[in-house]
Amino acid sequence: MEPKIVVIPAGSNSGLACVNSLAALDIPVRCCVRTPKDLPSKYILTNINAMNRDDLKRAFHSMKSALIVTPHDHKEGFENDSFMTCQMIKEAVDQGVEYIVLVGSWTVHQPEIISEIANRFVEAEALLKQFEKEKGLKWTVLRGGYFISNLLMYRDLINNGGTVKIPNYVLSPVHTRDIGECAAICLVDGPEKHHGKHYEMNGPKQQNITEIFEILQKEWKPFKYEIIPASELQAPSYIKQFAGFLEKEGAKGTPYTRDVGNLIGDRWTSVEQWAKEVKHLFQ
Repeated sequence: MEPKIVVIPAGSNSGLACVNSLAALDIPVRCCVRTPKDLPSKYILTNINAMNRDDLKRAFHSMKSALIVTPHDHKEGFENDSFMTCQMIKEAVDQGVEYIVLVGSWTVHQPEIISEIANRFVEAEALLKQFEKEKGLKWTVLRGGYFISNLLMYRDLINNGGTVKIPNYVLSPVHTRDIGECAAICLVDGPEKHHGKHYEMNGPKQQNITEIFEILQKEWKPFKYEIIPASELQAPSYIKQFAGFLEKEGAKGTPYTRDVGNLIGDRWTSVEQWAKEVKHLFQ
């Protein structure tokens, strides 16, 4: 059976998780990547660049449903992320895709206060609604929360005996695997169940940084950390903007819902479970 679902970029964390979930159900899926990757699919398109409309025509041709993950290349920065996402949405619609699941971000709730990050996502959400009115497009948005894997940025510092310096955020970190599984469920169920929905992708529990780090020390190894004001962070401006907002708003800063649990049930990943999974990375 030829695939009717496309995932792009399939090499992203949540994209790959979606592909894995669909493969476990024996659902064929077209996987689009820029460079060759080992993926659980017979239908892999390589050299797909979201800046190139001809590449995107190949990606979306003959597909009925699509998972579009907002792309990001750390080397390139944020400049083209929104443009590429909108390019993918436009070409998907031009090629006759009827249903799009978009992985975006909760930061669209604060487009002015957290503008540097939110600007990557606001236009794409608006475009989905525009095409709903103009073309009858069906859509679902998964608004990604704080990725739990972001905590791995401290891996080398911890392993080398350094001190982690961080503001006292309140977070409900989410595993990208859970986001991908939510996407797969939406694609399998279809727009009849999920059209027009914005699902907040957060973890199962709200915790402050001290509580999270206590879990990490228990599962990994003891390490030093210091709670500092967000204004003292040595970081790019978008991180300082983000950090200042979270510090000010506390538990109200990020959305906290049961959306993920309602979609995937008891497979919802906790900080404790994730910490055990990556324990081998800490000496």
